[in-house]
Amino acid sequence: MKENKNLSNQNVVLRVMERQAKRRKLLVSVFLIGCITGVILTSIVVIILASIFSNNHQEQLSEEVLDKPVVIQLAIKTAAEEVNIIDSIEVVDETPYYISYIESKGVEKERATLIVESILNVGEEVPLSLIIAMIEKETDFRNIPAYDPNEDSMGYVQMQSSTIKWLKNLYPELPKINSQEEFQATPSAQMKYMAKYIEYATEKFDNNFTWVVSSYNMGVNNDKINKSYVDEVLSHKINLETYVASEQDIK
Repeated sequence: MKENKNLSNQNVVLRVMERQAKRRKLLVSVFLIGCITGVILTSIVVIILASIFSNNHQEQLSEEVLDKPVVIQLAIKTAAEEVNIIDSIEVVDETPYYISYIESKGVEKERATLIVESILNVGEEVPLSLIIAMIEKETDFRNIPAYDPNEDSMGYVQMQSSTIKWLKNLYPELPKINSQEEFQATPSAQMKYMAKYIEYATEKFDNNFTWVVSSYNMGVNNDKINKSYVDEVLSHKINLETYVASEQDIK
């Protein structure tokens, strides 16, 4: 009887151990299924968020790219295509709009085209709209000769001989100018000198737009700001950019 009782107790223990083993297996299975399900759900959420971010980023990037000069648009588009970030950026050639804007100021198309193409050949990281706005303020897009030997500002950019010499010493790569007549007869050289001046002033005044623009009128060593001059240049710049944007919307 005692042996039978011991066997009975052993069977009970074995059954309990089997149940516990099955329970552990069940718990492990549930845990693994939960982990797998969690990974899948997490992956789905990540994919959805990535898709949303990608779409938003693409729209934002497209807007930012379209606000840049054509040369910079091309560079961004090329880089984006190389890493497959975005395929839908369209480079907008703003040249016709700039020409059209200058024409709207009473300038014949041939001269307007010459001005814009001369600026495009500058090759500097200076906003095209700023150069156009400053030329509009200086001369209303007229290639004015130097009338007064003591105040020999000349050309579309109204730059003095002393400033031309100073810039040439700072930037030897600028084209050599032998006379006032040569400077006036070479719009591309005028634009390069203006762009270099803006580049120099931008660095000197740490990208302060007001000081950069004012210095073109007052001189880089002048500690006063010609507010009315700055305001007029800014107004021209805003008008130009508004005009270009509206023309793009029409197209």
